[in-house]
Amino acid sequence: MTKKKDSKAELNHNNKNNSKEEIGFSINNLSIRSLLLVSLLLAIVYFVFSTFSSGYYMHDEPGFYMYAKNLIKKPSEALLGFQKLGYVLYLALPSFGGFTFLHFFNSLLSAGTVMYSYKIIKKLGGKQPFLIFFLLGLQPLWFMLAFRNFSEFLTAFLLVMTLWNHYNKKYIFAAILLSLAALTRLEYHLLLGIYFFILVYKKQWVAVLCTGVVSLLHNITGYIITEDPLYLLSQVLKYSNNIHDAYPKRGFDYYFIMANVVYGAVSILLLVNYIATSVIKKVKLNWMLLFPVLFFFILYCIFNHQSWGIGVGGGNLRYVLPISPFMCILGVLSLDNSVVSKKKYSTLIFLIPVALLIAVFQTYDHNFTRLLETEERYWAPLLFSLLTIASLFVFSKKTYQFISLSILSIFLIMTTARTFQLNPEDVTMKKAGKWFARNLKQGKTLGDKALFTENSRVACSHILFYFFSDMNKNDFKYPAIIDFTKEDTDSLKKGDIVVWESHYAYRPKLRATSQPYEFYDKNPDFQKIQYYQSKDKRFLVAFFRKIRD
Repeated sequence: MTKKKDSKAELNHNNKNNSKEEIGFSINNLSIRSLLLVSLLLAIVYFVFSTFSSGYYMHDEPGFYMYAKNLIKKPSEALLGFQKLGYVLYLALPSFGGFTFLHFFNSLLSAGTVMYSYKIIKKLGGKQPFLIFFLLGLQPLWFMLAFRNFSEFLTAFLLVMTLWNHYNKKYIFAAILLSLAALTRLEYHLLLGIYFFILVYKKQWVAVLCTGVVSLLHNITGYIITEDPLYLLSQVLKYSNNIHDAYPKRGFDYYFIMANVVYGAVSILLLVNYIATSVIKKVKLNWMLLFPVLFFFILYCIFNHQSWGIGVGGGNLRYVLPISPFMCILGVLSLDNSVVSKKKYSTLIFLIPVALLIAVFQTYDHNFTRLLETEERYWAPLLFSLLTIASLFVFSKKTYQFISLSILSIFLIMTTARTFQLNPEDVTMKKAGKWFARNLKQGKTLGDKALFTENSRVACSHILFYFFSDMNKNDFKYPAIIDFTKEDTDSLKKGDIVVWESHYAYRPKLRATSQPYEFYDKNPDFQKIQYYQSKDKRFLVAFFRKIRD
């Protein structure tokens, strides 16, 4: 009887402790309404940050915006943009709300990815899913770009939704969503192919067929427009051949060296902690999450190998963002392993070497392209690495680990977040675009005295010219020539305009017959009518009018 009473008392004591733990961690069991509210607040944070970062991380941002608006003007032309068609389709309708509205729309998408990552952690039995709002929501590069027009965020959302539907055994939806991710970024056809075999193994035959539906429809659309029955294959080969050597590859180790800039030390150490605790405890690794992280990270490293010549990647840091949600989900799940692991100090065998590698190779400032190794050492990455390790081992209670890692994530983004303003090139293109729009309007009343009119055809390769003049390629009476060559400008008629700028106009590796500035400046067939140079003297744009046929 005494033993029974003691066991009952112990059970009641444990239940009280558990109830306290649940009360303390009610944020890890949010209702749908509360979860939506938290996600909306995160989206608002992203959008507010966008108002302080009004420049561009890359010119792809206004580029995608203009391409999406062009979809309504000329659908057949936009649909032939095979590379990131899924993203252009996604932007088509919201793009008419304007560039600022797109920032809010993208903020909702990024926050939605975090929200469904929370739901996946709960589905997998994770005890601290709310940590994902700090770990992923405030991850350095994710936070800085979350509101911007980049296909990587749609890809990340589609990957997370694929996994969510897979875990809920909605395999048809999962297959379609993953095929949309492949439509958004071509390299994810590799993951789609692997998922095809997973579905075959599960005997999900309808879902198996659905893995190819989107690509098939894309190919059929291309065939209808171009009459090429192998449209997709032809376009991939053509694109790879044209762009193969156009952008410098930064080396196989590039993403390893820059990983801290993208993910931050907290996410990196927690991913390593997941692998370490799983190996030590002999727990089965979640390959549905871990494989895409490892596979695509290594794939982009291979693309950047300078002598192998595989792939076309130029080493953009944002390319590895789609795997961020999976990486952070694993990081959150690792805490459940580490809390109950009796051999948790064995994980230091994994964590300490990673911290040392960060100390040796990643403790430098950066310019988002490379580490600035010639400047003074920047020890913050090492500090955050050590504090992350300390959080895992100093605190044994979930509450304290959660709080410490959340605070670390907040301080990490406070010390790493950077805003982007219009650089001298962008300011110069803004002047050029506004000048063109103003003179085009005046041309309607000046007649023969006008520098150019709406009948003048325009050739310009810089997307900011179209963005700041608020005219898409097909808004002109005669469609503008974007990637122009000598053959294009030779075909221009008297009164037509060439807008030559020093960033995109002369790209001999991309367009063999593109010409330097001197070709037009000294050509008697052309007259220079306007000229702008950036304040730093590193960029210029010149308007040339063709004066004879």
